[in-house]
Amino acid sequence: MKKSIIIILISIIVVSCKENDIKNNFIGKWTSVDNFYGLKEFEFYHDSLIGYEEGQKYFSEWNVDESKIYINRTNQRTLELIEKFEVEYEFSENKDSLYFKRSTDTIFFEYPVLVRIDNRLN
Repeated sequence: MKKSIIIILISIIVVSCKENDIKNNFIGKWTSVDNFYGLKEFEFYHDSLIGYEEGQKYFSEWNVDESKIYINRTNQRTLELIEKFEVEYEFSENKDSLYFKRSTDTIFFEYPVLVRIDNRLN
């Protein structure tokens, strides 16, 4: 019984650490090359995503796995869900550019959709 509990706890810790490692690759400021979903700049934090468009600020919750990013865009005042979407992603080799593929696409965009402009957030 003790062995089973230890194995379960170790499994949970390993999965949790792996998710944080993946999320850490996103943390920082990114700019949109092609007005991705109408937004021009993004700030990825561990617990939130902020998007900017023409002076407007949009807050979202986000999560990620090994191949997809999941975004829930919410109304800042009411916290009501405005938009929910997911896209497949790939990083460039040095992790400074993000390529996306929507569910309706057969291949990834041939140019990066987001380019990292700062990997430190205060």
